[in-house]
Amino acid sequence: MDTSIMCKILPILSLITFVIGTTSSSICRRNETILDCRNTGLKDIPYIPELPGTVTHLDFSFNQIRVVSPFNLPHPSSVVEVYLAHNNIDTVVRGAFDDMTRLEVLDLSYNQINGSSLNIYTFKYEIGHFENIKRLILKGNHLGKLERLTFTAYGFSTLEYLDLSSCSLYTLEHLSIDNLARLKHLNLSFNHLSKFEALSLEGLSELEVLDLSHNEFSILNEMSRLVSLNTLYLDSNKLEAIKENIFKPLFNLKMLSLKGNMFRTLYPYLLPLDSHIIKDIRLDDNPWHCDCRMRWLVEDKTDDIIFRDFKLKCEFPSRYRGKNVFDIRSKDLTCYADYSRLILLLTLFIIVCFMLVGIVWFIRANRKYLKHLRCCDKKGGEYAAVYHHEDDGNGDGKDVQVNIINTTTEDDSLLNNEETTATEDVKLQYSDD
Repeated sequence: MDTSIMCKILPILSLITFVIGTTSSSICRRNETILDCRNTGLKDIPYIPELPGTVTHLDFSFNQIRVVSPFNLPHPSSVVEVYLAHNNIDTVVRGAFDDMTRLEVLDLSYNQINGSSLNIYTFKYEIGHFENIKRLILKGNHLGKLERLTFTAYGFSTLEYLDLSSCSLYTLEHLSIDNLARLKHLNLSFNHLSKFEALSLEGLSELEVLDLSHNEFSILNEMSRLVSLNTLYLDSNKLEAIKENIFKPLFNLKMLSLKGNMFRTLYPYLLPLDSHIIKDIRLDDNPWHCDCRMRWLVEDKTDDIIFRDFKLKCEFPSRYRGKNVFDIRSKDLTCYADYSRLILLLTLFIIVCFMLVGIVWFIRANRKYLKHLRCCDKKGGEYAAVYHHEDDGNGDGKDVQVNIINTTTEDDSLLNNEETTATEDVKLQYSDD
């Protein structure tokens, strides 16, 4: 290509780039430290050549950005916070944040990032190496699950806050959130977790706040030994039972929230009441059965634990429904029979009675037939009784009179212990020969 032509084209290209950059920057709001491009209809990250080095916050939230490419900024190393929430992001180009060496906050919430794209390689290569990252927000992405070693890549050793709420998480694989030695706050709320794997949080020795609220836990059998944990949220699950002394390893726990679950009664050994550190236990919005099993709670005189600041409304019995358990006198908290067990026992009793009545009716209805079977077991048929009388009269031969008695047994006669006997006299002529 002719040099003269190139000389003519280059200024035009530069002008186009400048115009595009100027147009993009003109729709954004800016002050000394913040570039605010929220809700401006952007589909790509714009090039802003005149951005001063004092700008530390970039906000591209509520746009239509799908691909995050490397930021073309005049002073990328000055950027501390980047907000890309509420876009359509499903792809992060390799090295997109490499030049932001001072980046501390990255918000990718409510995008289209899924579990298959979110793995160790995404963080290690595409998103880049973070030397100073402190807050990572992935809220509202449909991750499904976190694979093993997802956050193990170099660059997250400084992470202090991780938000994985509303990410459609069904499980946390072993070591999926590991090697985050400085993590202090982990938000796993509004997911579908039903089983807590203690090993999945191994290595979080500095974790202080754990939010597991709005999941699907129905029972807690184990809890990680999180030595620094001081706040635990388990609100709005399906918890009906907690393993005895499960909270004992959390010896720095100060606040425990169990609001909005399915607890009906409360036993002292379920809560870390012997801890000298815990000050706040929240038990609101559970269907409490206010009976003798709750008496200890009313009689408890421990002032260090703040129970009475919360409304523990009774669901059962009906006369106490809606009433605060602490407004009921201790002696009025009495136990009633478990109606479900009573109904079950009554049902079994009725079934047994019906069976007995049926057996008696069957025996009475078939009494004659049963007697017939009993009679048939006796020996029956015809029997012959033979008696003979010798005649010592004159004559060479001897006349012998033989009586044969035929005895015939009949069913009806046996019932009346009767016999019919037929006698036949038979003369037999014996000869001396």
